Amino acid sequence: MDKGDVSRTLCGLGLLPSSVCYFYMAEALRLSLREPDRLLLVTKHVYPDVARCFDTNWKCVERGLRRAAAGDRRAGTGAERAGKRGFVGRPDV
Repeated sequence: MDKGDVSRTLCGLGLLPSSVCYFYMAEALRLSLREPDRLLLVTKHVYPDVARCFDTNWKCVERGLRRAAAGDRRAGTGAERAGKRGFVGRPDV
């Protein structure tokens, strides 16, 4: 899966590049696709590596990824928009 595929997948889920959460999620997805074992210990193997890429700390990354996954309804993105387009079920990545 290349950057274009990751971008299309995230946009298809309603996560737009206007949010920093989008970039955190894209990097986490790329890292996890390269090394699926990272997902066994997300707080040790995903959050810190994504944080290093964006010069922030792992707590900001965790919050951003949780907001992205929850759909951040305050911003009207993510799952809320996907629901408006008829998204049902879990996507295949």
